[in-house]
Amino acid sequence: MVQAQLKMDSTVDTSRQLTTVAQLLGQPVAALETIQGGANSRVYRVVCEPAPAKYVAKFYPEIDVDHRDRLITEFTGLEFMRAEGLHCIPEPVAIDKFHRCAVYGWIEGEKILGDQLTNADLDQAVEFLLALKDLGHKPGAKRIANAAEARFSVDDVSANLDERYKRLSDLEGEIGSPHAALNTFLNDEWYPSFRRITKWCESECRRARISTSSQIQGRERVLSPSDFGFHNALKQQDGQIVFLDFEYFGWDDPAKMISDFLLHPGMDLSENHRHRFAAGILSGFQDHPALKERLEIVYPLFGLKWCLIMLNRFLPQYLLDRGIDADGPNGQSESQFQQLSKARHMLQRITGEYENFPYRN
Repeated sequence: MVQAQLKMDSTVDTSRQLTTVAQLLGQPVAALETIQGGANSRVYRVVCEPAPAKYVAKFYPEIDVDHRDRLITEFTGLEFMRAEGLHCIPEPVAIDKFHRCAVYGWIEGEKILGDQLTNADLDQAVEFLLALKDLGHKPGAKRIANAAEARFSVDDVSANLDERYKRLSDLEGEIGSPHAALNTFLNDEWYPSFRRITKWCESECRRARISTSSQIQGRERVLSPSDFGFHNALKQQDGQIVFLDFEYFGWDDPAKMISDFLLHPGMDLSENHRHRFAAGILSGFQDHPALKERLEIVYPLFGLKWCLIMLNRFLPQYLLDRGIDADGPNGQSESQFQQLSKARHMLQRITGEYENFPYRN
């Protein structure tokens, strides 16, 4: 979704896009200014002269290989939340399914930097997730699909990790190359940790009498943005935070939702803020008595997953989707080595804390 404080890096005058947005708004559009572009979507500030811009246009990619339609997921999800009284999210204005475009209300706000994050900001994130939890009981929630990469059993989470590992370990490279370093990390560090931690998880499940193959039921699931955090948020002048990007919205495991917030490398939360978030969110899930124990068991698995997510830059399809030349002059090797360093740091964090969940009250 749009981030209003980003620098506008170009002006787009493609007639098809202009025509599509103008028809959706029912008024002339002078220009579309690029705010954000990437593998997922192209986002533009809509310039409507002489009035100031009040809209954002978002053009979505085709339906994913996993059959996820991000256009429908985000627009209908926002419609549902708005209809139920949530306003700390973008306003859905109009949708064109044929041209894969949606228009949303413009949001004036600033990015929330890690060293500027306050307890009040953290509390707003908790309040939003708990509001989504309550919306799960509304009749309209039944029409919402599962979130992206939702997994509802311990075995399914482990299987997803194994799939990601195999996709990365199939890549080859010469000695000294980032791909050779990747293989060394995966085979000598990540995979042995994966085996050790999954065995620990299985042992903990037996102790807690939790079946690793049984999926949590509907009453234990929760509506989740899936990619949630302050990296996808804007803070308005009055201190109100607007949460963005619901392309992966849907039903998910609350243990995954909580783990991802605590682990997300894009937020750089302090330990105090992680503790505050964990305490706040778990206090709102007291009607889910099994959640706390299950969270402590699966938390390290999601940490292992974040290691692999950070290594996506090695995947040819990832580079292709973002228009990056893997053999180009832009220094892919340097960025790949940087991601490998971040993944190693995450792995060290998880292997150091998995036997003792660090955010117990």
